[in-house]
Amino acid sequence: MSVQSIEGNNWKQLRYYLDFPRQILNYSQKKVAQYGANYTAFAFFMTFHYMIPFFMRTQVSVESMYAWLLIIKLIGASLCVGLLLKHYWPSNLVSYFPLYWHFTLLYCVPFSFTLVFLINGSGVEWLVNISLGITLLIVLVDWITFLILSILGTTLGLLFYVQFIGALPLLDIYSLYTLSYVFLASLSIGLIFARRKEQSFDLLLLQNQQLSEAQQKNREELIETLKYRQQLLQELKPEEVAIFDEVTTSYMKQAIYRMTDYMRLDVTSVTLDDLQQALVDLYKYKLQTPDQPEILFKKDTNQTVLQADFVKLKQLLLNSISYVQQYNTSHSPIIVAIEDAWLGHEIAHMQNYTRKLEALRITITIEPSVPPTQPLYKIDPAKSSTWVPQHEDEFLLIENARIIDAHYGYIATKSTHTQMYVLPVKLREIRGKVMELIKEPAAAVPEEVNHPLAIQLEQELMERLRDTEVDICVIQKGLDIIKRYHGGVKRKSGEPFFTHPMTVALILLEYSQDQDAILGALLHDTVEDTSLSLTHIRMIFGKTVEFLVAKATNLEDHKRRVSLTDQENLARILNYEDPRAALIKLSDRLHNMRTIQFHSSVAKRKHISQETLDHFVPLARKLGLEKMAAELEQLSNEVVNKK
Repeated sequence: MSVQSIEGNNWKQLRYYLDFPRQILNYSQKKVAQYGANYTAFAFFMTFHYMIPFFMRTQVSVESMYAWLLIIKLIGASLCVGLLLKHYWPSNLVSYFPLYWHFTLLYCVPFSFTLVFLINGSGVEWLVNISLGITLLIVLVDWITFLILSILGTTLGLLFYVQFIGALPLLDIYSLYTLSYVFLASLSIGLIFARRKEQSFDLLLLQNQQLSEAQQKNREELIETLKYRQQLLQELKPEEVAIFDEVTTSYMKQAIYRMTDYMRLDVTSVTLDDLQQALVDLYKYKLQTPDQPEILFKKDTNQTVLQADFVKLKQLLLNSISYVQQYNTSHSPIIVAIEDAWLGHEIAHMQNYTRKLEALRITITIEPSVPPTQPLYKIDPAKSSTWVPQHEDEFLLIENARIIDAHYGYIATKSTHTQMYVLPVKLREIRGKVMELIKEPAAAVPEEVNHPLAIQLEQELMERLRDTEVDICVIQKGLDIIKRYHGGVKRKSGEPFFTHPMTVALILLEYSQDQDAILGALLHDTVEDTSLSLTHIRMIFGKTVEFLVAKATNLEDHKRRVSLTDQENLARILNYEDPRAALIKLSDRLHNMRTIQFHSSVAKRKHISQETLDHFVPLARKLGLEKMAAELEQLSNEVVNKK
């Protein structure tokens, strides 16, 4: 063999040994990232364990041994304190924490337990201690690391004892048998459970990998969808495409929203304490990394409960933390600040009015301070906050934008260091339950269509329209629509819901034979209670019917429908602009008053009746509908004066 070959082999061996510490560090980092490091509980347990068994002396005659016991335990306790102080480590040392964790395990469990066993004369109580050590190590690491630490720690413990303390104690046959039995039994059980635990982790890792691949595929599909949406919206600009009229353009925009941006929510009341705990758990188990920074919560609010989709809200916050953590090179603590704020939006047909909603501003930042809160954050329910992502890390923000839009919130900041969102406290005040029905299929129920009352009302309506100028075919189309879209829904009286708009249309016929008004009466609850939109109504029945339904309904129909308060509804009705809109609302109120006894709440019945006396009776008289005003007044007084 040539001299050059020998030198080359020596150089390779030297490089291998020089690189060996790096390989150990990489191994530790990989295992901790994969299986975690429950260092806090371990540190407290071991510190406690070092103190309690100190009185268990089995070799009273050898007092010099206790100096060694004290030294061993003090070193172990010091290493555990280092674990507890992890959050105070310098940022340049945090990456070495996994190696420190495994070294502490090596010292505190197999190494020190071996020494303590030998020093104390191999008593039965210390055999139990060894069994405890094996079990503890099994719980904390995977089975390969368990074998490495156990063999290496025990070997080093034996060598240290022989080198510095004394000769190994001679054990009798019974002690050797007991030690072997305890060791092998604990080891066998340990390997079984450690392997099962590792298999569970491996399965979880595989599932996470498959989930990541699925998410990547979904992201690619989302990019294509968003690009296609952007292309369609550009093509739908009136100045660029003349073949589409305004209604078709509006309808296509709405369809695009429902296909790409709409998100169904499972709205519940979420306490801020539950949200904080859930986020801590998710952060701990889903984003665990060797250099994971601390998460700090700051709450400056009197609110304790938030209406939201709990799962999506947690995902929103976790996405934000993941995003800013990518740019957290200094390993600064991640601050989650929750503060009181106000959301606002305008309402059509109400000039110089901005509706205000109690809100919470949630800030996720790695900056040392949180920006001040603005007096009002204004949202536009007709617009979407999503965009076509240009970079891989924007997908988290895209998902957040969709969640914020679904919660009628506001994106205040979306920088690499700070994510800031404003969410309404009472989501159901602005996002009605009808939003969860947007993609529900509409289908008539045969049993309801053939209900005796439904047949009777339809026959009566057609009979009364026979000698008028109203187009019966158009009215029939309206009837078919309410049967489909209100299908499966009952009134409090137990009758099919669509019999209510039929009755409203019959009441209206006593005062007007206007075709658009009759259609408005038939359709007045569709936008509020079903997936049918004003744009859809306009395409089928025209702009006037759309306007009348919009004035009569209790919400605004944008891409995201907005529920209105009673006061806002009254203000819109009193500013009716078209007497037919007021007539539809009055006819609706009259039928509701005729059937008010089916309301289970006495307080609700009295509230509706008093509201009728205060606003609807004067409105009827203003329009010259004295007969309707008198009946509304009589029905309302009967409820209000009833004791």
